[in-house]
Amino acid sequence: MDKAGSSLTTIIPKLHLVVVVALLVMAGQIARAQTLTVLHTFTGENGDGATPYAGMILDTEGNLYGTTEFGGEWGGGSVFKLAPDGTLQDIWPASAGGSQPLAAVLKIKNNIYGTAIAGGQFDGGTVFDLWYVPKRNRYWGKTLYSFCVLSCGYGYYQWPTSDLVADADGNLYGTTRYGGNGSGDVYQVSLDGTGTVLYAFCPEWQNGCTDGSEPMAGVVRDADGNLYGTTYYGGTYNSGAVFELTPAGTETVLHSFEGGADGEYPSADLLRDAQGNLYGTTLGTIFEITAAGVENVLYTFQGPPDAIGSQAGLTRDARGNLYGTTVYGGVYDEGAVFKLTYSKKQKTYIEQVLYSFTGGTDGANPYSKLVMDKAGNLYGTTEQGGDLSDCYGRGCGTVFELTP
Repeated sequence: MDKAGSSLTTIIPKLHLVVVVALLVMAGQIARAQTLTVLHTFTGENGDGATPYAGMILDTEGNLYGTTEFGGEWGGGSVFKLAPDGTLQDIWPASAGGSQPLAAVLKIKNNIYGTAIAGGQFDGGTVFDLWYVPKRNRYWGKTLYSFCVLSCGYGYYQWPTSDLVADADGNLYGTTRYGGNGSGDVYQVSLDGTGTVLYAFCPEWQNGCTDGSEPMAGVVRDADGNLYGTTYYGGTYNSGAVFELTPAGTETVLHSFEGGADGEYPSADLLRDAQGNLYGTTLGTIFEITAAGVENVLYTFQGPPDAIGSQAGLTRDARGNLYGTTVYGGVYDEGAVFKLTYSKKQKTYIEQVLYSFTGGTDGANPYSKLVMDKAGNLYGTTEQGGDLSDCYGRGCGTVFELTP
């Protein structure tokens, strides 16, 4: 699976597909129609990517940047740029190294940073750095850091599946699922390529461990340099946890999920507001951790025709409404886009399914976090669906725009 990244390739996009569906929401109400436009249908052929797992980022010129786990020129995934006119480019050059990127990319000025779960010097994945070379009209790149697997003798890092976040000096922060002591860690990589383990989670097999285990999501950073994240397992009940990590390396579990009504197995990035409140999802819930450390379940997914199975972080608009995706649920149980709004009149949160994926040309099973433009349009990816003649009859995924 270790293949080099792709050279610059221009993909002529398929005709945009527009699907308008009036969706049912809970209690028999009918939601206002939303317009979903497919901006790109992945094929996994001729250098095109396949199966996008992560969300995208949006620059000031309206370009979208994202990753696919497979496809690309060498079959080991791609980093793509989708222009407003619909032109898609695979911008991941062979010089970047690594393969199978599962996380979103981070753009800082003219550089694009990301992670891949395989490849690199020790075949334990990489942090890569890409930049545009105008004279050659192409992207170039390098492996900024190679993660080590346990078999290389000093393995601290494995399976970097998380998005990256940066501080003012350009240091990058993320998590690995199996690094450290085997149950994941939080790491820092500086721009000179130096990697540091900031915290290694306690091994699951060690008695008395109550901190988190196996983080799948990235971290968010506050002004004081504290990092906040989630772990899929661990905590008091081994159903996942929300943690805080100080710059001194002290880890505190802010909440241990109990399962059931409290939710379990969080795998998505947290969202932090200006007041220090944290918002996130588990497979069955949307939750809040207040700045005082109190956990509140804001909404419990009900399953079809409601959404269910969230594995993506939340997006917040200027009014405080939260938006996200679920892998399953919706009318057709192929995934959904939802909106969560606080009702002052009812003094509770109201969830609305904005779009139900059909599993056809519009896509299926979105794992991705949404990104919102200034007009309130939402952009995301689906891992499957699209052209059902590709990727073993399930489709190789799509990039979509949802217009409110």
